[in-house]
Amino acid sequence: MAGSLKERELSVKIYNKLQALGCPSVEGLFLREAGGMKELLCTPSMHRLDILQWICTSICPPMKKHFSELKGPQPDSQIKELVQFCHEMLLCRQDDFDLIKGVSSPQRQLALLEQLVDVLPRDESEAGSRNLPSKQREDSLKEVTESLQKTNTALEEIHKECVFLHSDPQSSGRSTTHLSPPALRLAIVDLSQLMTAFSQLYDSDFREYCNRAAPQLRESAEAFSTAHSLLAACTKELQALNQLSVTSLALTSTVEGQQQCRRFWSRGHMQSLPAKIEELKRRYKDFLCIYQRSRERMREESAGEKRDYRRE
Repeated sequence: MAGSLKERELSVKIYNKLQALGCPSVEGLFLREAGGMKELLCTPSMHRLDILQWICTSICPPMKKHFSELKGPQPDSQIKELVQFCHEMLLCRQDDFDLIKGVSSPQRQLALLEQLVDVLPRDESEAGSRNLPSKQREDSLKEVTESLQKTNTALEEIHKECVFLHSDPQSSGRSTTHLSPPALRLAIVDLSQLMTAFSQLYDSDFREYCNRAAPQLRESAEAFSTAHSLLAACTKELQALNQLSVTSLALTSTVEGQQQCRRFWSRGHMQSLPAKIEELKRRYKDFLCIYQRSRERMREESAGEKRDYRRE
């Protein structure tokens, strides 16, 4: 427990020193907890290797040429260069790759980082700025002033677009959702931490898989592709047939329910559908019989009238 507390304190100390020295790999992280700082400094990742590379190139500027000759992200070559440099500084063994990778104990890693950070020149930038000529400092001051003015103008335009930062909830009759600047800063800090965590996870776990070339398929792959497409079509047809059978069963159960269900029809009688159909059939037959009888009677009457007319 005491060792863990000491490691956390040392992590905070090293992290604050890196920020004070202007390390670009820790700018914009806004880490507040000692656990997050320790994880950044003691967990294997490309982000951690970038921090070590910046420290070594700041101590020995000619090393920038060695790292610039590396094409793309090559962690193994980068680790070899860092091990060689630390070995020349008498900080580790010549084959101590685990220490540079971040696999060894956090205590050893933090001790190495502390020794490297202590060697960094702190007043180099200040001494260089004091030795600049007055004309060059004036030109630099003008450039910085123009850049600040452009940034201020851009911030004012963004502030005008962000209505929620200066909207007055009392000006309108209904209540409006208010987002204060502190809440916006907190959201930005959370987003920055999420982006940093994703970057570390990508560098440590996903990068080697994303950079792989597409697999080369053999000639037999076309046969598998054809078989897969045929099986997919067959599966769709079977699904359609299954859906047809389900629909048929549902329709059959609905019809049976309609036949067995008794409801009120005309004249206030409760009957089922088959009974109502039988009643309609019977009424139709009775009506048909009456119609046929009346038609025969009319035929007989017309025949009698014709006979009487002929007699006259």
